Amino acid sequence: AMDELNCTVCQEQFDETNHIPRTLRCGHTCCGPCLAVVISGPREQRHCPECRHILQANQVSHYPISITLLRLVRALAGGSNPTRAQGPEPNVGTCRTHGIPLYFRCMKCNVWLCCTCRSTHNLGRPCTIISVSAALPVYKQSQ
Repeated sequence: AMDELNCTVCQEQFDETNHIPRTLRCGHTCCGPCLAVVISGPREQRHCPECRHILQANQVSHYPISITLLRLVRALAGGSNPTRAQGPEPNVGTCRTHGIPLYFRCMKCNVWLCCTCRSTHNLGRPCTIISVSAALPVYKQSQ
């Protein structure tokens, strides 16, 4: 496997749902959950797991998603990954804002969401967000 496509902290392969690659100021990358752990500590303990560069921001959303790594993961998953034999989660196209697949739908606002949009979408609103695979049958009935 291509180790460059794995988080250096947890060794899980980057993906567009649970292990979204986040780029640090120093150029290194780790997945969102690992970054959340790293930046949750006191400021003097917040540094890049690889080069120890100090990390200023204490919110995962302040670290950009590595679209390039996601594209590489997606390209490789296109053929050689036996664990993905059941096919990836269905999506309904690409998010215009973030350039990644739309995997979710808010049933209240009637909008499709990528994982980044989803993380900021229903702050303070009573929305119902479901996966595309669950939303498609409902969506088709309503058309």
